[in-house]
Amino acid sequence: MCLSSTEPGGPRRCSSDARTAYQRASSSVAELVRAETQLEAGLEPAGGASDAYSTLPGGAGGSSSGWFDDEWSVERDQVHDAYQRASVDDGYRGQYRDAVIEAGAEVAYKVELSHPLPPEGAEDQTWDAVLQARALAYRDTLAEIRSFGTAELATQPGSYREGVEMARQQSGYFPDEWVQATNRPPYKPLIIKEDSNVGGISSCYRPATQAPMLTMPLMAREAGELTDGLTTAPEPYPHVQLSQGWAMPLVEDTPELRARLATYRRRRPNVGTVASDRPGFVYVGQDIASGPVGPYASLDRAHRDPAVMLHELSHRMAEHNHAVTLATETFLQGRVVGQRRKRYVIGGDTWYRDGGFADVAVGIDYPDHSRNNVLSMGMEALFHRKYGGLEGAAGHNPDTQHRNLILGLLAFSPGDPRGAT
Repeated sequence: MCLSSTEPGGPRRCSSDARTAYQRASSSVAELVRAETQLEAGLEPAGGASDAYSTLPGGAGGSSSGWFDDEWSVERDQVHDAYQRASVDDGYRGQYRDAVIEAGAEVAYKVELSHPLPPEGAEDQTWDAVLQARALAYRDTLAEIRSFGTAELATQPGSYREGVEMARQQSGYFPDEWVQATNRPPYKPLIIKEDSNVGGISSCYRPATQAPMLTMPLMAREAGELTDGLTTAPEPYPHVQLSQGWAMPLVEDTPELRARLATYRRRRPNVGTVASDRPGFVYVGQDIASGPVGPYASLDRAHRDPAVMLHELSHRMAEHNHAVTLATETFLQGRVVGQRRKRYVIGGDTWYRDGGFADVAVGIDYPDHSRNNVLSMGMEALFHRKYGGLEGAAGHNPDTQHRNLILGLLAFSPGDPRGAT
């Protein structure tokens, strides 16, 4: 298999035959499909394979077992192993994120082979058609890798039928395991309500007890405000590889520190301390809940846009899946460092990173909730053609890392071994 971290035409870890086939067929979609089919036929195990595997992933006759599973087993194992290490040692979080992105790049590569980018100067209508075809191809390819479906969502009696049906349809973009995890007792059912003028899950937010927590660093500016003038030690937090602009200071545990934390928690309730091996000192960081901290989700009838429903369901899925939380928080940590503007706030607009990459509200800062928009914005972009930053629309570079992170999570995210927790 070819692993790709770039757009079509860029360097790939492929055989020379694969590169030649790709370049030879790049001018024609039909030739491209035929070349890839022939290439895959040459990779089949000894003894041949059935005709069911003679098409690209996402085409007719696909299967979720047998040869196809063998084809993706390397990516699946790499992601699973990286997740196991990250779950035990926080220092491996970055490796888990990178493994997910690399696995997602392989999914993207398959889709790009059959749905290449439009030529320079293509009309908007042509671009929209390509994006729509690509979104369907993503869905079909993911369905081939692991089982997807439209698992029943628990609903309250009297919920609006159309909203429930929309939720059921949009839940089909997620692995069944994710959907089922949001509906296990004692979690609350999805609520579709009309007494709000915005779509969201925060209006019915109910913190759960005993939710597992991830300890994350603070932005350096925040850490400086909290510890200015206090006695600190140089030892870094041993379980997190800190990026530039982030800090998790080791501070003397004094009444002054406790007073500052109490004041600071009025706007950042999740800021707290972590025990250290040094007597009388604690680490100052933020707790990110990785469990069922948001058992309710709400979406009012005024927001019937399927993309909005998919966005809100993404929050619900992420908050019930530790593997997703781990990857998206680590991804976000790297994205909000070293920016020329302040971190996103609710209602903030698009940033453009160096090189013209667009991050559309990915780094929105919810100061009192453990939530980010890495998964939600990425899902909207992939399957509803929103936010051109993921696809390179409007003259901006495609955000391939973000796109591949989402694809990798959907395709290869391991199940949470803690089950309902």
